[in-house]
Amino acid sequence: MLRFVLLGLVMLAGLSTLAGRLAYLQIVEQARFAELARSEQLGKRPVIPRRGAILAADGHPLAISLESYEVYFYPKYPGAADARDRTAAELAPLLKRPADEVRAKLAADSPTLVATGIQPDVANKIAAAEMPGIVLNPKWYRYYPEGSLAGPVLGFIGKDAQGLSGVEADYDVLLAGKNGWVYYERDASGEEIPLGLKRVEPPVDGADLVLTLDRYIQRVAETELDRALKEHRADSGVVIVMDPKTGALLAVVSRPAADPTKLDLNDPNLPALTRNRAFSDLYEPGSTFKIITLAAALESGRVGTNETYYCPGYVKVGPWTIWMWNYTPMGPSNLVDFIRYSCNVGAVHLSRRTGPENFYRVVREFGFTERLNPEFRSEVAGQVKLPSDPTWSEVDLATNAFGQALSVTPLGLATAVAAVANGGVLMRPYLVREVRGPDGVRRFEPTVIRRVISEDTARKVTNLLVEAVNKGSSPTAIVPGYKLAGKTGTAQVPEGSGYSKTKYVASYIGYLPADDPRLVILVKIDNPKDVPWGTTVAAPVFREVASKALAYYGIPPTERPR
Repeated sequence: MLRFVLLGLVMLAGLSTLAGRLAYLQIVEQARFAELARSEQLGKRPVIPRRGAILAADGHPLAISLESYEVYFYPKYPGAADARDRTAAELAPLLKRPADEVRAKLAADSPTLVATGIQPDVANKIAAAEMPGIVLNPKWYRYYPEGSLAGPVLGFIGKDAQGLSGVEADYDVLLAGKNGWVYYERDASGEEIPLGLKRVEPPVDGADLVLTLDRYIQRVAETELDRALKEHRADSGVVIVMDPKTGALLAVVSRPAADPTKLDLNDPNLPALTRNRAFSDLYEPGSTFKIITLAAALESGRVGTNETYYCPGYVKVGPWTIWMWNYTPMGPSNLVDFIRYSCNVGAVHLSRRTGPENFYRVVREFGFTERLNPEFRSEVAGQVKLPSDPTWSEVDLATNAFGQALSVTPLGLATAVAAVANGGVLMRPYLVREVRGPDGVRRFEPTVIRRVISEDTARKVTNLLVEAVNKGSSPTAIVPGYKLAGKTGTAQVPEGSGYSKTKYVASYIGYLPADDPRLVILVKIDNPKDVPWGTTVAAPVFREVASKALAYYGIPPTERPR
């Protein structure tokens, strides 16, 4: 009898455990197992949103997304398998493909991609035909209404529609939008069940971006740079046009450049052709940097506008000898002569009078050691060896003063000179003026980074630059009737442990009208093959871009043409 009681107790315990486990699975774990069951029964596929448009300052589209379609065949749809031949005969002329080719696509026993890139008018005809098993899947492709205009600025997208360079990459999160989803019932093999349960979660389209770029100024700058590159058989070049009061970039040109309408994503040269050199390429600026040296000297308080020095054609710095660029003594000189004749000896004199602490403080304040806009993913910071570096020596101060042994980007130099034009206030350069998204319009206002030099110093630098121009420092850059503050540059290119004897960077940077600057324009041309001089190669590009921009914006002359 005892045995039966014990056996009963054991069985009761087992049943209790089983009941408890069953209750746990059915009650506590019910939601998890229900979700697992649903995941086995339901599949999902993304619905790609429309990528936001990129618009010029006037609202005209530069890059937009247009709709196209993929054509799929689902053989398990009711009547699809039996109607293959009839479907192929109807579909082939709409796709403008041979019937045999389409019939071969429809022969598969699983869902098959039949065609891609089908335009909406053709897709509408296919949909109206109601062919069994034929499904249209919307896709988007990028279209450029202005062709190759501003290609490196806009950037491009990859096969997965992700931005890979330029604005497309910098603002990919805003442009891309948010995927929608189609949830569908599927069979044991994982394929969609025709006419089964289906739920659609719609996508959120990407935001449109309104840039600061002006289409007209951009095209003028591109045209003039292309002409100069061809005339002087140069390797590459950059033009930047900026509003010094706001930091808005009105034109940014980078050459050579790929045409975004004809991109080959497999081209090994694609990174070089889509790179925005204005933001990413470092170079030694040469004599255009003398504007910064002059500003640092005057800001230090150790140098006044009546400063004079003697130029014998060279200057000794420790064991090194630094020569005037043309090896010619200039004799007694003042600050206008320093700019007018682009005197290297004068630059060394000013850097010594300023002192390394004051000189490099101003260089840092101008932003040469930092990225100026974190939103520009391709932007790099300048490279300047500071006195805190154990390898720094007095020759670095001397050569830095005339733009050697330090590196800047075109954007960095343009922004720094714009600060001088803006009364000593450094503005953050920017490209996006508005974001027009599903939540409304967000506007980007001009942003002050900091004051770099005093308003008085900025005015003195401007006056000295204007006087040097008026005395002949850059006659090929002058726009008649407009007071110009500017500087030429002819920089040697580093090569090995020294400098190339055949390669140069010809450049010009200036702003006008000098009394109330509206435009800062930088022109940089790499390795011209005929002549190296900035005044011959780059300054004429400056003049043409400036003259057309001044007329376009209706900026009146400030003085009687000479």
